[in-house]
Amino acid sequence: MGAGAHRYAGDFPSGTGKARKTQAINTTLYEKLNFIRDIAPVAGIISTANVMIVNPSVPAKTVPDFIACAKANPRKVNMASGGTGTPSHIAGELFKMMTGIDMLHVPYRGGAPALTDLMGGQVQVYFGLLPHPSKPFSTNRAFSRASWTCKAACGK
Repeated sequence: MGAGAHRYAGDFPSGTGKARKTQAINTTLYEKLNFIRDIAPVAGIISTANVMIVNPSVPAKTVPDFIACAKANPRKVNMASGGTGTPSHIAGELFKMMTGIDMLHVPYRGGAPALTDLMGGQVQVYFGLLPHPSKPFSTNRAFSRASWTCKAACGK
């Protein structure tokens, strides 16, 4: 749906399941969305865990170490995502906002190319949904530094 979601917000009767997660994500990306006043959340239907994966070339071994490293090197840490507006992008932006660090967002065309470049050292960190990035864990070439759910991160 994306940018055209406002055209369709009133087209679906309540309970048809036609609303898209894009509507929820768009509220974090854009300041003014005219259709938001016409829709309301009814219920939460899914909760997923996120994981922070850091390339071993980064000298940090803990999340506080990573934050300190990123603060000492603003915009030198490259954060991969599966694309602008994807859950990996939003998770990374939430992490940046909560910690006050300044990482450079590098959007890819999907999680697989982002993970490939993470493994190759072209980017230093990736925030993914579990179990999506499970393969790097088994190869021991990238290490998980943290995992959380929205409930834990947002205090809800």
